[in-house]
Amino acid sequence: MTAHPGDVMGMLAYAHPFLDGNGRTIMVVHTELVTRAGISIDWAKTDKQDYLAALTRELDRPGKGELDNYLKSFVGPAASRAQASAILSATRGFAPEPPTPRTSQTMRPKG
Repeated sequence: MTAHPGDVMGMLAYAHPFLDGNGRTIMVVHTELVTRAGISIDWAKTDKQDYLAALTRELDRPGKGELDNYLKSFVGPAASRAQASAILSATRGFAPEPPTPRTSQTMRPKG
């Protein structure tokens, strides 16, 4: 896992290539796996667009190390599960978006 931190994430995304609902689940599973492997990924230092570009390249060329190359600079020492959970929760785009308040105009009955 230390040498190839993106392999498993790329394989999970490749096996479940839907655009919505995939990313958060894969990040949770990947975080558990890197924790068990004794490393962590500092997601706070990553850039979402750069990550998605690397993931797309990985999906286009499975097993060629595209995601590994991106993630290697963010690999650090192991974090506890509580720390890993806090990092994920604080990662931009990971937490669900709060619902948009409804206005009186959107609540009017049609007709």
